[in-house]
Amino acid sequence: MSRSRLTPSSKWIGSFHIRMLSHSFLVVTIVSALASVLACHGTNEDAAVVSPLAEEATWAPLDFRIETRMAKGEKGGRLIVFLHGYGSDGADHLAWTRTLLDDRTRLILPTAPRRHATGRGAMWWEFREDDWPRPYPADPATLAKPSYSAQLPLAREAVVRLIARLRDQFAPETVILAGHSQGAMLALDVAVVTEPPPDRVVLLSGYALLDSVPNITRSREVTPVVLISHGQSDPVVPFSAAQEMRQLLEENGFSVEFNEFAGGHGIESSVVAAVSAFVRPTASPGISDEETTDAH
Repeated sequence: MSRSRLTPSSKWIGSFHIRMLSHSFLVVTIVSALASVLACHGTNEDAAVVSPLAEEATWAPLDFRIETRMAKGEKGGRLIVFLHGYGSDGADHLAWTRTLLDDRTRLILPTAPRRHATGRGAMWWEFREDDWPRPYPADPATLAKPSYSAQLPLAREAVVRLIARLRDQFAPETVILAGHSQGAMLALDVAVVTEPPPDRVVLLSGYALLDSVPNITRSREVTPVVLISHGQSDPVVPFSAAQEMRQLLEENGFSVEFNEFAGGHGIESSVVAAVSAFVRPTASPGISDEETTDAH
């Protein structure tokens, strides 16, 4: 299979790190109407549990929050694991992701174990000046390793172990791995190494890491269905990066749904609607057109 050499837009390479830092302190904002709706979402005794990953994890154990309406000990259903972005944490996305809940869904919101350098929020790995996205190589064997290559495997292992533990504990019928920004980068990286792979992958405002390319391009029997959602005016990760990721995935046999919207790096109402339809097609997203989340 021939593969194109994809070149990211040069406009954002030099400013990516500064913009990522400037967006790392944005607080998730939900209008009062949504807050009142979410207040009605009851959860049982499994909800709001903070649990560690297995002690043998190479990196620090992951703390995570569980939100569900399922009965304690109930098996099956749908498992959604959502990975936050750079300088954020699991709680930042609690409000809008709760709208994805129904009586057969467990929502898992881990927080990255590596604290942001400013002490505010967390990160899966540290961004450095030489880590900007570069052209995806036609031959993955020629891949030049970015500096985050030493940290990424530790984040990957922590999430892989977490998903394995959740599969063993809850025996879900469907596993959905999702993420925003840096969390989307990690979600795709984990999805292409995990066996069995998640059934569905949601990538919000992210891009495919160079380190992930060899696993994206390898032969596989099963590929997850992928939703990519990206703002046309994203000032942190440009829209062109999402288009390139889509092409890379489709060239390698992935089925991709692509949702573009007129906004920036946040999670707007149209994004929530697209995610809701993707993870539970018959459900209503439960959010109005005026409501938006400015997440990072």
